[in-house]
Amino acid sequence: MNKVAIVLSGPCDTFINARRLDAYDFIIAVDGGVKHILKFGPLPDLYIGDNDSISDFTFDYLIKHDVDNLKYPTMKDKTDFELAMDYVVENINAKVIDIYCAVGGRQDHCMTILNNILAYTKDYKITV
Repeated sequence: MNKVAIVLSGPCDTFINARRLDAYDFIIAVDGGVKHILKFGPLPDLYIGDNDSISDFTFDYLIKHDVDNLKYPTMKDKTDFELAMDYVVENINAKVIDIYCAVGGRQDHCMTILNNILAYTKDYKITV
């Protein structure tokens, strides 16, 4: 598997669309990022999160459409994004990881995400 898209819940342009996401071998929706995917692209291959940014209806929709999911408790030691990156490292032989909707929202979230990305740039080509 070469290309992975990780979609977060930050501000998002309409450049995420079905044609662009169809180019990926694997798509991960991170918590509220699933709303962007459902609006602009195909279903994700995996949902990761603690469900604090989506409705029960949205989560049930994913279950109904057989989207694999890793649901975590709200109180945890890692962010949902870190859990997504851990999943990629442990389970997917990715050469390229593109991260969408990661920056431009809350400054504390943005800084945490950028700091996490730096930890992986030695081993992966990452685009934000």
